[in-house]
Amino acid sequence: MLALAGRYDEALAHYSSARNLVEVERLSADQKVHLAELSHKTAHVHKMRGQYDVAFEWLKRGLSYVDKGEITIAAAQIYLHGAVLHLRQGNSDEALPWCQRGLDIAAKIKTREGRQNVGRAYFILGNILSQYGELS
Repeated sequence: MLALAGRYDEALAHYSSARNLVEVERLSADQKVHLAELSHKTAHVHKMRGQYDVAFEWLKRGLSYVDKGEITIAAAQIYLHGAVLHLRQGNSDEALPWCQRGLDIAAKIKTREGRQNVGRAYFILGNILSQYGELS
């Protein structure tokens, strides 16, 4: 809510406190997912501030908590967020693989949240393809 209200410093402070509560020496699978989600939310705040490079660093950090090949909503959302960041910077060539990876992950999640992320991925993909002039 703080991020939505534009109170970015407070939102970042709360996310940092939450990460400190979750981070321990040996992370469980649930803790990794929580840290990936917190990294994603932190990236969102930096995106709202126009700090795209910092946002990407947080997305990459979020992906570091997700095992390669792991199928989670957090991973799908992080990749789709990265696609949007690249698109906002006019980097369609970079946005496309991020979007495709997010779509591939979301399509394997057979829940309502998975389907919502598939829809989001197709929306982003449409925006990417329109940059290439490939929509007709």
